[in-house]
Amino acid sequence: MTDRIPHVLLAAYVALFIWGAIAPYDRAVWWVENVPIVLVVLTLVILYMRGVRFSALAYILMSILPYWHTIGGHYTFERVPFDWFSRAFGFEEYLITRKRMSVALACLFAIFAISFVAMSYELIEWIYAAYGGNAEAGADFLGSQGDIWDAQKDMLMDTLGAIASILLYLTLRKPGRSLNKSLGLLLLIPAATLSAQTTASTIYDRVILAGRVMDPASKLDAVRNIGIVDGRIAVITTQAVRGRDTIDARGLVVAPGFIDIHAHGQTPETYRYYSLDGVTTALELELGTSDVDAWYRERIAGERINYGVSIGHIKVRMAVMHDSGTVMPVGDGAYRAATPAQIVEIAKRIEIGLGEGAVDIGAGFPYTPAATREELLAVFRVAAKARTPIHVHITPGAAGLKEVLSLARETNAPLHVVHINSAALAETPVMLSMISAARALGRDVTTEAYPYDAGMTEIKSATIQDIYKIAPDARLAELEWQKTGERLNRESFERYSRTGGPVVVHTNTEQMVVVAIKSPLTIIASDAYWQNGTGHPRTTGTFSRVLGRYVRETHSLSLMEAIRKMTLMPAQRLEARVPAMRQKGRLRVGADADITIFDPRTVVDRSTYREPTLSPVGIQHVIVSGVSVVTKGRAVEGVTPGKAVRAPAF
Repeated sequence: MTDRIPHVLLAAYVALFIWGAIAPYDRAVWWVENVPIVLVVLTLVILYMRGVRFSALAYILMSILPYWHTIGGHYTFERVPFDWFSRAFGFEEYLITRKRMSVALACLFAIFAISFVAMSYELIEWIYAAYGGNAEAGADFLGSQGDIWDAQKDMLMDTLGAIASILLYLTLRKPGRSLNKSLGLLLLIPAATLSAQTTASTIYDRVILAGRVMDPASKLDAVRNIGIVDGRIAVITTQAVRGRDTIDARGLVVAPGFIDIHAHGQTPETYRYYSLDGVTTALELELGTSDVDAWYRERIAGERINYGVSIGHIKVRMAVMHDSGTVMPVGDGAYRAATPAQIVEIAKRIEIGLGEGAVDIGAGFPYTPAATREELLAVFRVAAKARTPIHVHITPGAAGLKEVLSLARETNAPLHVVHINSAALAETPVMLSMISAARALGRDVTTEAYPYDAGMTEIKSATIQDIYKIAPDARLAELEWQKTGERLNRESFERYSRTGGPVVVHTNTEQMVVVAIKSPLTIIASDAYWQNGTGHPRTTGTFSRVLGRYVRETHSLSLMEAIRKMTLMPAQRLEARVPAMRQKGRLRVGADADITIFDPRTVVDRSTYREPTLSPVGIQHVIVSGVSVVTKGRAVEGVTPGKAVRAPAF
């Protein structure tokens, strides 16, 4: 019976680590960390009882090796000379022949080699898979996260220290048959212990435990633990993870941070509202700016979420035409045709903006009705030359979509049609079909939608004045003065047109909103509108509204599809122009730790046209670059982890 004890101990060690590799963290971690030392001590006791004597140093080393990385501060084999190591495991000369000593040491180094090969192969495959086959990105990751190798060396120390005494005993007793049997079991250990020992020996900056991790890129939908290091995701695993800070995500969905590619408010106030709705990246890509460098300089101190801007045709035109408007053009920027020289200047300034790192080009045809086709072609040619998407607020209706598709086709420019729901209204199915047909022909065309049946804009803008100044009086009732809730008539329309301010436009139906939201073509984007402390409820509730109303209540979308529309799709639309977006909208090792954690049972928007500042419920945690900006549904004050989303300058 005693002859079988070493085999039993070895089998117990293998079983322990296999169980540790598959069991939940809270059940496995204590056993995996503490039982191995007991097994080693038992083995040493048995060896002593069988008459095997080691030097005192060997006893000490074999006892502490399972905790070498804890006691010795991450010492590794490469720091220990071979002759010192061999002497440490030297037996008394009168108990062992040199031949058997050679066999024992050879076996030890065979285990080391097998472990190292298995470790390297699995690590390389892991990096390759994590980066979608991008070897260069994998190499970059290793360069920035080199401590993974230290963790793997810790695993080797744990494995070798725990089995060395067992193997040496088997070698001494029966150098042939027993050694061969033991090696078969030993081959299982590196693979079984690799992930468990790596995660157990690494202390992450932050960990998210036991959440339902949903990644639209890999289609992962399972309970996992996530470890974060230096603002990036370092591990996604079923194994034990430990961190300096812990988020208990049991019962919650862990998703990539939401990306809003159509957010007009770009202030600390609106960034706070966006974060409470789960947004980690908010971009102003329709209206844009006329001075890209200046826009980013204003935010150089940092913001609570990631931010970015387009070079905007509207804003550039206002500057070239010397328009007096503050937000939208109200004079020559809207109503005077540009001369050939001015068209050249507009195109030149847009090129400069792209060279300064603008995310893309923005345009709004209804706000610049005097812009000729020649001028628009000049703008589209710049987009085509730079291979950058141009985000266009089209002239409403199928004719407006036909116009912009023609411009894109003629210049071969990538095109993004903003808020198809409010541009198409009752024609939404037809216009979605037009976009689908263009894509089938190989055109680079995308679109977006927001989940509300009313829009909002400045009452002084051309898109309101050009329509409602000449509209029948009865149609003015489509307009609602946001501050009071009153529907407008001719007198109130003219009065508010003189003072200016946001007006709600009731022209769509819930049926058409559902058609737009459900379409596989549409990205979810808020078209956030905020002015002087008030605005559209979509500013504060777009993403939670999709999750609560259109996923949970009406089942118009699956949860995974909704997350894809809010994360992966917008990231993919921009990543060719902005490579940094390849690390957003996904939950994978190496990706930016921009993460939104929400309760799928309760998440929903609360804001209304009367109370647009009400934050949603159910958005529990929002993390930007590894830093919490929302904790337990409340905004964290005084944090600015947000970074500039910007294309490479040229």
